[in-house]
Amino acid sequence: PVHEASSHRHPLHEAGGAAGGALAGAAVGSIGGPVGAAAGAVIGTIAVMYSTQAGALGPLITAQIIAGAAWAAVMFGMFSAATTLGHTGREGFSAGGMHSMFALATMLRILVIAMQLNQDKDIMQSLTWAPALCWGAAALLLIARLRRA
Repeated sequence: PVHEASSHRHPLHEAGGAAGGALAGAAVGSIGGPVGAAAGAVIGTIAVMYSTQAGALGPLITAQIIAGAAWAAVMFGMFSAATTLGHTGREGFSAGGMHSMFALATMLRILVIAMQLNQDKDIMQSLTWAPALCWGAAALLLIARLRRA
């Protein structure tokens, strides 16, 4: 794997999100929020898994840009889904739950840095698959929700 290139992940992920935002918005608008979010989560899972195994910088860049575009689809889809799933007067509850999950993820990332866990190579190696597992869990939850709807 191209571990030396890991410092480039965030800018590439963000570039993919920015570039994929318009496309994701159009796709989510045509297929619906929950389906768009689930599709983005599945694509993101595959892209993040691939990026952990990328053997060269080119495939890592490609995987990170695709993951960023998938994140845009998840975001557009989740905002749309929150209002769709809460359409009976519970839109605020749905949107609040979504924002709470984003806040929890952000707090966990801050905690890793504050406790300097990112300096421990063993811990960082064990966290290599964490993004893919989280993307995969989100995809499974969204798909399960779609099946119930």
